[in-house]
Amino acid sequence: MMAERVNIHLQKSTKDKLEKFKQIRGKEVQSDEFWDLVVITAVDEDQRSAYEIQITDKLERKELPLGIRYHVFADPPGCKIGNGGSTLHSLQCLHDKYGKSLSGFKVILIHAGIVLIYIIFIKPHSCILFIVNEL
Repeated sequence: MMAERVNIHLQKSTKDKLEKFKQIRGKEVQSDEFWDLVVITAVDEDQRSAYEIQITDKLERKELPLGIRYHVFADPPGCKIGNGGSTLHSLQCLHDKYGKSLSGFKVILIHAGIVLIYIIFIKPHSCILFIVNEL
């Protein structure tokens, strides 16, 4: 019974947020209406470039709120340590760009540059490895 009430609350809350987002799409927004900075992480430079093209296209089609600073940061090359590494790298990039003024911004960080690795074990000591790049 409790889980059902929570589910209904989440559904209503999500619906309300989507309605609010529809109202601000393609419009200049004030700081109190939305985030000041929207940050998206990417797994590499190719993915970063693709995301930036998509953001530019969506802004031109007025599918995103206007007047917001959108940033896409690619993870550094080499070994990946997951969302924690992406978060720290993005925060460093933001600090480098905005310095102390960063503390006055409302920031949303979206981890979109995820490479998922699936390992299916067939029998002991053998497996199939699938790498799926999720957008």
